[in-house]
Amino acid sequence: MPRFSLIALSSVVALLRLANSVLERPTFECVTLGLSTDPVVSSDDIRVLPDASMSDGLGFDAVFMIGPNPIPRRGLGVIAAWLRRQAA
Repeated sequence: MPRFSLIALSSVVALLRLANSVLERPTFECVTLGLSTDPVVSSDDIRVLPDASMSDGLGFDAVFMIGPNPIPRRGLGVIAAWLRRQAA
């Protein structure tokens, strides 16, 4: 999501990297997604280039949604629909 928390993103990535290290095998893979593959601007005005688009049809075992604080109450229809499809 635009204006996402960069520290939240780095915390999730670091946790999964450490888990892989403790397990001594690549168990977790991090893939960044955006509404498109265009850069997404964080709340710190740092641009992150997504690995894939939500429309690429990828499936995941787990999804961490990193958004801004506070989460906007409008404009989340496409993201909410994608999350519902992932949950199904």
